[in-house]
Amino acid sequence: LVCIVVGVAIAVAGCISPPEEVSKEAPKQELVVGHDLDIGSIKPGSVGGLWTLTFLVYDGLTEIDQDYNKKQGLAESWEMSQDGKVWTFHLRKGVRFHDGTKFDSEDVKFTFETFIEKPFGSLRFLEKIECPDNYTVKFILKKPSYLLASDLAMQNTAIISSTSPVDEKNGKVTEAIGTGPFKVEKWVKGQEIVLVRNDEYWKGAPKLERIIFKVIPDPETRVMALESDQIDLLYCKGLITAIPSLLKNSKIKTDRKVGQNTVVIFLKTQKEPFDDLQVRKAINYAIDVNTTVRSLLGDVAVPVEHIFSPAFKQFNNPEVNPYGYDPEKARLLLSQAGWRDTDGDGVLEKNEKEFRVTLTFDARNPGYQIMAEAVQNQLKKVGIDVRLQSVDYAALRKSLSSGEFDMLMVREWYIPHDDPSNHYYAYYHSNGILKIYSNEKLDQLIDQLEVKIDQTERLRLHYEIQKKIMDNAPAIFLYHPYYIVAEKRSVKDVEASVGFWQDYESLEKAWIE
Repeated sequence: LVCIVVGVAIAVAGCISPPEEVSKEAPKQELVVGHDLDIGSIKPGSVGGLWTLTFLVYDGLTEIDQDYNKKQGLAESWEMSQDGKVWTFHLRKGVRFHDGTKFDSEDVKFTFETFIEKPFGSLRFLEKIECPDNYTVKFILKKPSYLLASDLAMQNTAIISSTSPVDEKNGKVTEAIGTGPFKVEKWVKGQEIVLVRNDEYWKGAPKLERIIFKVIPDPETRVMALESDQIDLLYCKGLITAIPSLLKNSKIKTDRKVGQNTVVIFLKTQKEPFDDLQVRKAINYAIDVNTTVRSLLGDVAVPVEHIFSPAFKQFNNPEVNPYGYDPEKARLLLSQAGWRDTDGDGVLEKNEKEFRVTLTFDARNPGYQIMAEAVQNQLKKVGIDVRLQSVDYAALRKSLSSGEFDMLMVREWYIPHDDPSNHYYAYYHSNGILKIYSNEKLDQLIDQLEVKIDQTERLRLHYEIQKKIMDNAPAIFLYHPYYIVAEKRSVKDVEASVGFWQDYESLEKAWIE
């Protein structure tokens, strides 16, 4: 009987097929990103070029990480001469460009002699480049500089292959040949930029096979694209009004970091009424920065405590703080400067001229509109009539570069890396690019900092320069924006950046679950 039962069981078991295994298809490693602006060219770094996409396609000799520490890039090591005028970089061997050609010192020489259009920082002192051998490069400077290794970590110094085809008519690169983790597969102007994985990347091939950057200029449209699964990820530039809904959406996750930039209002210090120091100080006292930022921008920004973002750590002078809110002191300073409301209409006058000014800001960012309206209301309380003017980004750049404004709200430029020295020269030196404010003493201090090698002395000069700037009140320092990335939950290992120029760097390690 036992034998019969066992035999039947075996027969039945043989007739029953095992359940089919459900095969789970691996997710497609393709990421679609909502990008705010089209690129102007495939050249790295320059305004209108790849810019924030640069380090997905190209590499620099050095790199700066999210903690603002310098590290190796295409250079394995480097040293500065004792006088700070000669920097020697030892290049990484075995690296190949996207077209298969070997990277060597001639590519570095080609890049800096051909494509650095407007040298900034220590590159203004560059006299010549020497290549003692295929993997050694010497930068010979006319003046000493402590910052060259930092300056070489920026987008506009990323290395281009010396084999890159160049248009003879305009000198523009016609093919993006870098050493970076991705290659440019396609660029459809105004629509999309498509990058594909570089399987031979010297750091190891990325996990993503393809990244598609969809050009969606309108912030609200970008948010809708993420919420409707048309894109997988976006960086939340100009999305203040959308942040609360993104935070509540269970299909979306966010990451944020306090950015390196400061949003400020620059004053036109070269003409009335802002050529008067008492007036500039009064404007600072009249604006309740701390309360306004916390109440209106609490999810997306933090009020300033010093001239620079906390990202700059020791470079912030702890004794240099914003003026603080004191409307009575503002009224007193304005009165001492000769501004009085003689006709009772609520607007101050001096020499029969009313205190009416225009505040210009970027129309793309709702946060600027919110802050501008708050500033307008607070200055009205001390007798200053402010007209608000929102403009597109091109017009904003033109206003700042030409100096054609009364008050200009903008995110600071020229704070490019781990040491904010270049910022002083751009804004506060008489020979600087933007010339917001300058005087003889500031010129001297900034000139000293540019060529100073000793780190202790450099920090002392940083602190003294910052005190001079704040004492002369050429700007109202408002807030540091959070840099926020929002993405579908299936997207892994993407993080917010500290530097706006670092936005997409973490995509090198990203993948889809």
